Amino acid sequence: MHTVYMYVLHDNMCNLPFIYSRNIALLTMASDSTLTVVKTVSTSFSCFSISLLDTDTFLVGTWNHPKPVRTITIRGTEGELSNASFPNKTYGPDKSTCTYIPSTKTMVLTDWEDNAVYMCSTETSECRKVTDDRIRRPRGVCGGPGGTAIVCCNDSNTIVQLSPQGCVMMEQSVGMMYPLAVSGSRDGSHMVVSNRHTNNEKIKLFRLVCS
Repeated sequence: MHTVYMYVLHDNMCNLPFIYSRNIALLTMASDSTLTVVKTVSTSFSCFSISLLDTDTFLVGTWNHPKPVRTITIRGTEGELSNASFPNKTYGPDKSTCTYIPSTKTMVLTDWEDNAVYMCSTETSECRKVTDDRIRRPRGVCGGPGGTAIVCCNDSNTIVQLSPQGCVMMEQSVGMMYPLAVSGSRDGSHMVVSNRHTNNEKIKLFRLVCS
């Protein structure tokens, strides 16, 4: 059995990357939350995180690959994000995730081993490395209100909210060990956080008090 994570991409479409495998399953979600597989896209690389880059292209975080971020279309065409500068570093499993923030055209990449978050503009190719004492073992990341980024911090059991310029705006305890993944609501008012902890896995809903 594979460990799986789900990322909502549209109102009725989500994708499910199978961790430690090379497949992305596209699913629809019915009003009763029933999931149905629409299509499976095979990749030449192992994917760990995924977000929507445009209407039919995904931004995918890789592991054990010299390019930590790649693109793939719904039709399965793979490519590189040529208009953004990011570290040419090979990450191991579970050591990096990425997301795309459309409002600021920014790709965000977390680096678990380096306690850093990279914020790279796909418009200017500028890449900013963000470090802060409150960013400890960053894991999952998602876009927040106002072009901000919300990052799970594994060692401190918190999430931090970064401004578009890379400044820490807020740190909040999530009351669970080893937060792994985070997703924000469409209106920017709430976030959902899940963790990875043996025999104590949780999913929690939080209200964003700083936006």
